[in-house]
Amino acid sequence: MNGQPKTPIKLETPVVVVGAGPVGLTVAYELARLDMPCLLAEQSVETTKWPKMDLTNCRSMEILRMWGLADEYRALKGSVPKEANFDSIFYNTAHPGGEIITNWVGVMARVC
Repeated sequence: MNGQPKTPIKLETPVVVVGAGPVGLTVAYELARLDMPCLLAEQSVETTKWPKMDLTNCRSMEILRMWGLADEYRALKGSVPKEANFDSIFYNTAHPGGEIITNWVGVMARVC
């Protein structure tokens, strides 16, 4: 037996989320919070050996903050502290002096 059902199963749902990786799980969880029925479909019956997510960026932190989980996440060992510096400076390397195009100094600190 390969795990496939012998007879097709008929399901009706307004939303199907395909894939239970970080994005699929996040979408399914948010839909559940909004009382929107959905079906989460994943091809694997076991968890993966290696993580599918390496970092938590600013947008992820916005979502965790919206769910009331940001402070709990930041308290975990190995998470990025709130004081972390994410400043970015963009240079035009074709210009002889490496002209600064723009910068996001201090912007990410306010967002993340």
